[in-house]
Order: sequence, then structure tokens, then C-alpha cells
Amino acid sequence: MDALIEIELAPAVRTFLSDGVEIPARMSVSFAGQAGSGRKYYRLHVKGISWVLQQSHALDADFDRFVDYCKLFGGLGLPTPKIHAIDHAARQVLMDDLGNRQLWDCCHELDPSGLPPSATSVVPIYHKVVTELVRWQSVSQMAFDRNADLRSRVFDVHALRWETNYFIEHFLQGHRGYSLLQTASLEPLFDQLASQVAGHPLGLMHRDFQSQNIMVTIEGHIGFVDFQGARNGSLYYDLASLLWDPYVYLSVPEVRHLFELFCQDHPLLVGDLEIHWKRFLEASLQRLMQALGAYCNLSRNKGIPSFARHISPGVKRLKCVLEASSLPLERVLAPLLSEQDP
Repeated sequence: MDALIEIELAPAVRTFLSDGVEIPARMSVSFAGQAGSGRKYYRLHVKGISWVLQQSHALDADFDRFVDYCKLFGGLGLPTPKIHAIDHAARQVLMDDLGNRQLWDCCHELDPSGLPPSATSVVPIYHKVVTELVRWQSVSQMAFDRNADLRSRVFDVHALRWETNYFIEHFLQGHRGYSLLQTASLEPLFDQLASQVAGHPLGLMHRDFQSQNIMVTIEGHIGFVDFQGARNGSLYYDLASLLWDPYVYLSVPEVRHLFELFCQDHPLLVGDLEIHWKRFLEASLQRLMQALGAYCNLSRNKGIPSFARHISPGVKRLKCVLEASSLPLERVLAPLLSEQDP
């Protein structure tokens, strides 16, 4: 059983929970996880129901956006938790409990010896997730029509170059120790990559669509969490996040199989499959570099050392995609990835 900790419940949360039940100001709850953003999650049981309480820090600029997007996505019938109480002053949100089983856990249950675990035996679950991602993207226009903020957050060239600059700063320079001079030749290639990805078909983008942000119930139902970073961006980016996820290993044939299922079912993607594959690999490079920058920054500078163990798998995935893409970037970046991590 998880250890219990005592937290203070915000007034709006207590008011909602106290319908016919006396709720103390402080309550013993179990810790349910922490995001890289610093948000903390707690699980509490009241009236025979399990709830999840999200506690954001005072400077969390995405708090209101999370609330707005959660309401929006729920109204569109997407697989996100329903909000039951919000306390803006205390930065607390009480939501449905989607369970404590992430997609990553499903893989780890079937391959407990692997780090990252292999997803081979859970490809059917991945197919379910891909189907839900297609459904998520299929309501893009309705989502943008209903929320001007979401519509305006276009993942454009500037945002994409921020990601690759983040990769240079935190992985190549901060982690690998390369100088500005040694990484200078990447700049025009990253400009080109950003231009290509910005030119992809656009739609509703989760932005961090990986195995630890996808919940799977015992019954096999899929839920999405940590979506406050949603954007209007490349339709291939979230799929790349999922299929090249350094937390879980999928072979290239498995990736290709799931990619083809995605394209086959997607109402917004038409035309030559190889064109979609090329774009998918471009988005994959973009995403993996962002992820590597994040692992290094979170482990070295943000005091969350557990992220360091994902750096080496992330490098292997990036090398794999570089080889498959046959882009000019491969000739310049591959040598910088060849040495071992510190």
C-alpha cells in the first residue's frame, strides 16, 4: 500500500467533497506522481470514490490553460479526465481518477527485465492508443473554433527552432560538452528541419504524447493526461512522440506497422504513404531532440535525476531515426552522437 501523506485541501475542493460527508481541512492522501513541470498529483478516497487532486505551484503559467483545455476536450468527448472542483487561489483541481496504470506500466508488466521495456507484446494496446490519437486529431477544427487561445498557439518555425536550440544547449553543450563552434554547422540544418515540420498538415497536438501521459484502465480504456501544452501543430508529431518514446522500445517494423494503421484510419491524411512516412520521420527527429534536451535539463538543472536514465535510450532512438530518414542532417549530427554518454 502507498504511504499516506497529509495535505491541505483548498476550500472549493472541500466544498465539493463535503456533500453529506464531513471533510477535514487536512486529509491523508497517497502521492500519485509528479510532472516535469513540478505539478504534483494525489489520490484520495471519499464516499467510496477515488479522485485525483492536481496541485500546481504558484507560478504555474499553464494552470488556467489546463482547466480551460480540460473542459474543452471533455466537451468534445475526448479521453481526458472530468474536472469536478477548481480552486484558483490554491492552484488545486479535483478530477476523475483515470487509474494508476500508464501505458509504460502495461509494457513493463509484460517485460519487467527491460529498460526500456519492449512493447512487442502490447502492440494491440498501442493500436488502441493510435486509434484514440486519430479521434483526438479528427476534432481539431471544432477544438480550434471553440477556443481562440488553442487556435493561436501554432507550433511554427519559431517554436520548432526553440526545441532544437534547447537540444543544442542542454544535450550537445550541457551534457556532451560540445562548444558553440562545434555545433554551429547544425544551425542551417535545424532551420531547414523546422521549415519542413512547420509545413506539415496541422491539427490538434498534445505536445507530450508519450507512454507516461497515457493511462490504461484494467478494462483497457485509454485516457490522456498532461495536455496543457496542446498546440496547433504537425499531425505527425504526437505519433512520433508515442512510437519513438525512449521510455518504451518499439522495433522499426512495429513503428512502421502502427504508422500505417494511423494513416489508414486518419480522415485528415490522404495521398502517398511514403510522403507521410517522410514527414513522420522529420517530426520524429524534431521530437526526439526536444526530449533529449528535456532529460538533460530536468536531470542536471531541475533536480530530478531520474530523467538521466532516459538519455541513453533517447540517443539510440535518435540514431535510429537519423539512419531511416536519410536527410542531410544525418551526416552532421550522427558524429556528434557517436561517443558514449558521460
